[in-house]
Amino acid sequence: MAEHCAEEKKKSNTRFLFLFGGAQLILLVLYAVFFTDYELDSGSHVPSNDYATYYQFFSGIHIMIFLGFGYLMTFLRRSGYSALGYCFLVSAFAFEFCLWCFTLMEHIYEMYESGEEFKKMHINFFNLINADFGAAAVMITMGAMVGRVSASQLLIITVPEIALYTINAWICFYLFGIYDIGGSITIHSFGAVFGLFCSRCVHKGKAKEYPNNGNVYHSDLFAMLGTLLLWIYWPSFNSAPATSELGQYRAIVNTVLALLGCTTGAFYFSRLLRPEHKFDMVDIQNATLAGAVAMGSSADLIKNPFVSLIIGVGTSLVSVFGYTQLQPLLQRKIHLYDTCGILNLHCMPGILGGLISIAVVGFTMQDGEAAGLQTAGLFVTIGIAAASGALTGLFIRFVTPYLHIEYDDSEEWEVPSDFPSLKADAPEEAEAGTPAGTPVLGEHTPITV
Repeated sequence: MAEHCAEEKKKSNTRFLFLFGGAQLILLVLYAVFFTDYELDSGSHVPSNDYATYYQFFSGIHIMIFLGFGYLMTFLRRSGYSALGYCFLVSAFAFEFCLWCFTLMEHIYEMYESGEEFKKMHINFFNLINADFGAAAVMITMGAMVGRVSASQLLIITVPEIALYTINAWICFYLFGIYDIGGSITIHSFGAVFGLFCSRCVHKGKAKEYPNNGNVYHSDLFAMLGTLLLWIYWPSFNSAPATSELGQYRAIVNTVLALLGCTTGAFYFSRLLRPEHKFDMVDIQNATLAGAVAMGSSADLIKNPFVSLIIGVGTSLVSVFGYTQLQPLLQRKIHLYDTCGILNLHCMPGILGGLISIAVVGFTMQDGEAAGLQTAGLFVTIGIAAASGALTGLFIRFVTPYLHIEYDDSEEWEVPSDFPSLKADAPEEAEAGTPAGTPVLGEHTPITV
């Protein structure tokens, strides 16, 4: 048995080194072939060469991707290393790949419009921001499966997701010309639908209990740090792509108001809908952000602060209802396992944001054709994300080996000696009155006499 485990670990290590090393080598070649040296005009997409301002937007989004999303997932009591570490690794790889994909897409479109021959590409600040947006979509997908998939599987998921994310963005922005400044459609809906379909297809067999998929007091405090980082910097996320001062001003103010509305709403509806009528940290960590997700598509279009506040409050109700009622139902009925609840933070609010943008464009702006294209963009995004997510999940399911222990850092990480053992199914402990899933002293926990 020990020899078999050692052999499996050796194969897992070889698999990761081969996949990641090969992927990084390919990216190095692509960067060498397609990108040229930096020049003074390479950032000419930035108005008035205002690099300091755009770097502030970029750094805010960067903090959201590499800190906010990672810490938000640290509620898992035995997967904190995986939450932060894989967020760091996968976001970096996704950023690299999306920077090349998105810059190439824009470059091809510009050549087509101008009739120029192909030449090497420059990188500007908008390319960096778009690369962060692609990494955000992958982080949303990761939220559905963190703790259940390995580092190798996450890298396999990232490649097709970034490729399809770029293609979908080209369809939505260049073919349909939709309004989606903060990505309710192209980022949140795409990443969430991709992740949910992938998660469902990854799951094998019947319903399964994951005793390690839970929180402890201090892990929820770390997750709350992720919430606060995302909450503070989300106005940068929704306003950075704006091409006018008025649009940027509206996007910032509307996002702030939506966040305020969904924060007060999350506390209210958590107390209202939870069985014990107490605040639940799951709701507070996630539903307080849902308003910014729903505001993404129309952040620069809405002109009245009341509308922003009501969107925030309404979205918090949708999110809390999802956590309390819909997510448990889907897990029981169709075995949809969603570790971080991306259904309730990104999928439903993202689709709601897309529907809101259709209404804003159609009724407020009185542009029926644009509203039709906005509708097409939303449903095409859902279709591409669902199909590609399902196919990726099936590939993971039938081709790649699974973790031996889910939601446990010791499977792929060196853990310190005080890493607690969790004997979730020990019958003698249940008979003695210890609830199943209670952390107990074990081989990783030293006993001091």
